Amino acid sequence: MIEQLRLLADSNLTQIHAMARDLDLATEVRFYAQVLSFYMSGDTERLNEVYEQSENLLKFTDPKIKNDLIEMAHLRLCLRQQNLNLKYLEKYNSLAFVDVLEAEKHFVLARAYEFLVDDHKAKEHSLKAAAIYKRKKCPKKSLRSFYNSVVADSRIYPYKNFVSEYQAMIEMSRAVDDLSFAGMSLIMLSREYQIVELLDKAQQSVDEGLRLLESERGSMHFYNGLLQKSHLLIQTKNITEASKLVRECSMASFPEIKSGCKFLECLIDPLQIWNPEDEKSLLPTWKERLSEIFNQRHPNTASATHLEQKLLKILWSGPVAKWDLIAKIYPQEKNSELTENRFKNLVARVRKKFPGILHFHDGKYFVEGKPSLIEDLI
Repeated sequence: MIEQLRLLADSNLTQIHAMARDLDLATEVRFYAQVLSFYMSGDTERLNEVYEQSENLLKFTDPKIKNDLIEMAHLRLCLRQQNLNLKYLEKYNSLAFVDVLEAEKHFVLARAYEFLVDDHKAKEHSLKAAAIYKRKKCPKKSLRSFYNSVVADSRIYPYKNFVSEYQAMIEMSRAVDDLSFAGMSLIMLSREYQIVELLDKAQQSVDEGLRLLESERGSMHFYNGLLQKSHLLIQTKNITEASKLVRECSMASFPEIKSGCKFLECLIDPLQIWNPEDEKSLLPTWKERLSEIFNQRHPNTASATHLEQKLLKILWSGPVAKWDLIAKIYPQEKNSELTENRFKNLVARVRKKFPGILHFHDGKYFVEGKPSLIEDLI
C-alpha cells in the first residue's frame, strides 16, 4: 500500500484521474487519489463529499494511516475553500505523517503559506517536501517541490532574473520524463521574458509550455498558461484572440483563474471595474501585475507596483507609525530585520518615483501633495 501511495504522489493529473477509479488499488490509495483528482480539478463540491464520507470509506484502514489521510484531505479542502489561518497551519505542521504523506504535508503547507503571502514559509516547506520526496523515490514530485521553492524565491527577490533557474528546471524535468512539469516551467519562463519585454521569446515559451501541458488540460497550471498567453496577446494588441482565451478560462472552477480572468478583462476593457476583493484569490504571479490596470488608465503617472500602491493607500487615511505600517504591509512576516530592510527599500522606491509625496515626522509616515494620485490608487 505504501508503494502505491508513493506511485500516486509521483503521478500527473491524467494518471491520478485513472487511479481514482482503479478498483485494484488499495482502498486507502484510491481514496487519496480521489482527493487529489478533485482538488487538482478544482471540484470543491466533490472534494467536500469525499472528505465527509472519509470515516466510512476508510473504516477498515489502519487508524494511523486513516487519520493521516483524513487530515490531508481536510487541508486540501481548506485550501480550495480559502479557509486558512496561521494557528491551524502551525498545528498541522506539528503532526507527523506516515512515509510519503509527510512530504505531501509539507507540499500542501507550502501552497497554504503562499496563499497567506508568507513566501519564506512557502519556500521552507517546499524544500522540506522536495527532500522527503527524493528519499521516498518520487523524483517528479521532488522536482515540482523544488520548482515551488524557486517560484517563492522569485517573489522574495522580485528584481532578480530567474531565466537560468527555469531553464534548468526544464532540463531537469526532461531528465525525469515529466513533460507536464517542463510545461509549467516554460510558462514561468515566459513571464520572465515578458518582464524584460522579450515578447517573441515569451510567446514561444508559453506556446511550447501549453503543448507540453496538454496531458494536464483542465488543471490550474494549464489555465494559468492560457492566461499568460492571453496577457501577451493583449500586450501585442491582439485583443480578439486574447478575449477568446479569457472566455475559455472563465469556464474553469478555480477561483484563482476566475480572478485572473477578471484582471485581464479590465485590461481589455477600460470601462470594467476591478473589485479589490478578487485580489485575495489571485495567484502571486498575477498579484504583481495589478498595477497595470492603474498604469493603463493613468499613463502619465509613474508606474506603481502592488506594494507601492498598498503603502500609499494606507497612508492616505492618516499618519502611521513605522512598525504599525510595516505590520500592515507585511502581515505574515516574522523576521523583523529582513522585513525592515524590505520596508526601507519600498520607501526609497516610492520617494524616487513620486518625489515630495512621502514624508516622515515625529515617528510617523504620512503623505501630502498630489492628492489626485492617491485618489486614483484607492
